[in-house]
Amino acid sequence: MLIFHLNDSWDLYVYFVGTMWQSREAYPPSYHDKVSSLDLIPTKPLDVSSVVYPSVFKSKKVRGADASWVVHRDEHGLSYEVYTGGKTAMSRKGLLHRISYGPRSRDVTCVMEQPTSDATP
Repeated sequence: MLIFHLNDSWDLYVYFVGTMWQSREAYPPSYHDKVSSLDLIPTKPLDVSSVVYPSVFKSKKVRGADASWVVHRDEHGLSYEVYTGGKTAMSRKGLLHRISYGPRSRDVTCVMEQPTSDATP
């Protein structure tokens, strides 16, 4: 992972295959050592509670250890993550967690469905 401080409002996180939630073995070799996502992270609270996402974005609720959020994702890999609650000032309901651009939905599905080397039948 690489982190770039763009300005006083934004940081850019660059994730590579092997640094994400999945193990490297879950990805075909053609994905290894490639960028898996570019994430813009606000460094200051940014309220997006009034944003209405177009119907091309599918929404999914996520619960983490200290916060929860909704991911609004389109089929091309663009997603907006908006907090629904948390333990810090930056995770208040309606604040932007991140804007991410990564693999297309169909590519994520293919990767997620591939068995890992330690999978049992």
